[in-house]
Amino acid sequence: MEGGRGATIGSGPWRTIPTVLEIAPAVSASSALQARPAGRWAPRLLLLVLLAAALVRLWDLGGGPDPLDVDEGYTGVDTLRLLAGGLTPYFAANNGAEPLYVYLAAPSVALLGPTPLALRLPAALAGTASVLATYLLVRALFISGGGRRETPAAPWLALGAALLQTISLWHLHLSRDGSRVVLLPLLLTLGLWLLWCGLRGAGRWTAPSFAGAGACLALTAYTYLPARLVPLLVLVLVGHLGWSRRAWLRTRGWGVLLAGLVATVVLLPLAVYYAAHWQALVFRMEMVSLTNPAVHGGDPWGLLAHNVAGTLGMFAGEGDRDPQYNVAARPVFPLPLALLAALGLLVALRRARQPAYALLVGWLTLMLLPGVLSANAPHFARQVGILPAVYVFPVLGGWWLAARLGGGRGRVRPALVALAAAGVVGHAAAGALDDYFDRPPAEGPHLAARLAALPARTVYVAGSEETALIGGYLTALGARPAAPALRFTQGFHSLLLPAQPADALYLVEEAWWAGQARALLAAEYQLVPAPLPAGLERFRAYRLAARAEPEAWAPLPPVHWALGVHLLGYRLPAAARPGEEVRLALRWRVAAPGPDDPGQDYTFATALLDGADVEVANRDWLGHPRPFWREGDEVVSVFALCLPATLPEGTLRAAVALYSRADFVRRPPLDAAGQALGHRVEFGALAVSGPPQQPPCTASLYPG
Repeated sequence: MEGGRGATIGSGPWRTIPTVLEIAPAVSASSALQARPAGRWAPRLLLLVLLAAALVRLWDLGGGPDPLDVDEGYTGVDTLRLLAGGLTPYFAANNGAEPLYVYLAAPSVALLGPTPLALRLPAALAGTASVLATYLLVRALFISGGGRRETPAAPWLALGAALLQTISLWHLHLSRDGSRVVLLPLLLTLGLWLLWCGLRGAGRWTAPSFAGAGACLALTAYTYLPARLVPLLVLVLVGHLGWSRRAWLRTRGWGVLLAGLVATVVLLPLAVYYAAHWQALVFRMEMVSLTNPAVHGGDPWGLLAHNVAGTLGMFAGEGDRDPQYNVAARPVFPLPLALLAALGLLVALRRARQPAYALLVGWLTLMLLPGVLSANAPHFARQVGILPAVYVFPVLGGWWLAARLGGGRGRVRPALVALAAAGVVGHAAAGALDDYFDRPPAEGPHLAARLAALPARTVYVAGSEETALIGGYLTALGARPAAPALRFTQGFHSLLLPAQPADALYLVEEAWWAGQARALLAAEYQLVPAPLPAGLERFRAYRLAARAEPEAWAPLPPVHWALGVHLLGYRLPAAARPGEEVRLALRWRVAAPGPDDPGQDYTFATALLDGADVEVANRDWLGHPRPFWREGDEVVSVFALCLPATLPEGTLRAAVALYSRADFVRRPPLDAAGQALGHRVEFGALAVSGPPQQPPCTASLYPG
């Protein structure tokens, strides 16, 4: 039989490629290493791979070259809220976040305090565990004989995939970032492994395998948004088995039902939350969807073509450019591994009649879609679901190529093939380690310590969203006694007004909004520049002195929300032209705030209304979010409202409402007697007249 195939191979390379690919050695005992050596060496080699994976993921985890990013800041703040008693199946801040990582980070943060190491430790451990899960799944996929006897290729394929995952720059970077994204590959891989074991196995472990599969696959819904495609992937596998391995489902159909029952129970808390806050289910998808006009800019097909090209190019050309998810836009694979991956994909497509190969191809295809159908592909977070399946394809390609070159008279000796394989893997490992670790240490973890050394009773920091969230986490939201006390706001939108200005030092981060922040402070206080020590160069510091005549605030009636927000005053220009950006400032106070609920994310909604009560301009934000509130805080929040260039002359009224982005339901404002006043507060007047401003304003990403 082999001689016949060999004769066919020699008859013409192009005409016979499908025949050659069909005899991929992943399940061919004649072209594999002997089973006995594999069985003896695989566990020892796996242990070495796991030790290497743990070493590079845990090394200098609390420092290292990656600064804490804004998502880590939100995760850290949510972890502190959880530790303060805020139990929830969903965290509504940061456009919504699945909760599992926060619950895993809570023990390490409680034990080690709010440090970068405590926040990132679950990610490093999950990344290391993912390498083991990859080995287990790939080995199981290529076992024949109903799980009782493995093919000689299976442990080597599994070791190869686990090794590539260990040295992958993408997965290394992911495993050292304290965010929920890293949990999806781990739980998906474990769930599929347990499901496969249940379908192929026998004996007392079959039922636990199915139950564990249901639990792990359901838990993916608590990790990251692309997990919503996991049920489709399971359907691909089960559907293929119904065609190719009907006996498996006939004898194990009860197990699939058991897995479904367990998954339903695990999903119940999240399902109940979504039922009560259905907008949380769709908000983030709509925000980044290809169908959103704000995303495609009037050209959805052009964006789709861009995303497809970017997704294909990410494997060997240019990867994700966002430093939060990648290093220096590196691709998924260096070129030699990318070529082997393409060959392995051809092997898998040719053998897709076998369920293991069909699963891998379906996995890769489905989990690329979240990036293709949203903004900014390639996107290494939204497309993280292809891990670790993507690492199997270079191994398949390398195994097929080694079988063609490594045996038979006149062929290259196996030792040379092994040397070439070591060179390819070594080149990839050296490149990944150099790209990741050969960067200067990040200064983010030292921010709180440097601020705490400043000579003031209270230090106020008007920073970016990232600075405010990271600073809030590192200082435990101000709960730790410290001298000075550190208070953070998102300075592009909101500023805290010090209760004791003479005792305060105010820092403003140098950014596009710094001039606005200084102008707001200058309207209230005299600003005296103050020096800062090394390491804080991105800030400008000011001592505050009372002004004899601070700029006046137009009064508002005594209106508040039950949450603890009391309106004090506003500033609004008297007149504006069509196409002009109008800045509305609100002054408000925190008084008797209600309990912090991390399942809600409250924000102001401001608007300008015409005579027909139509919103001609609007802006939502809350730059001093609920977990940062303290009794008596006085805050100034600024909203940039862009008037349409075609707006007719007339008088507009301002309005403000308060709602949660978990359910998008407006909370009623209350008068001094506690009576509801509808769904918003209206005030002020803005006269619109004159020729349109040229060029007209455009809506900006940030509301400051």
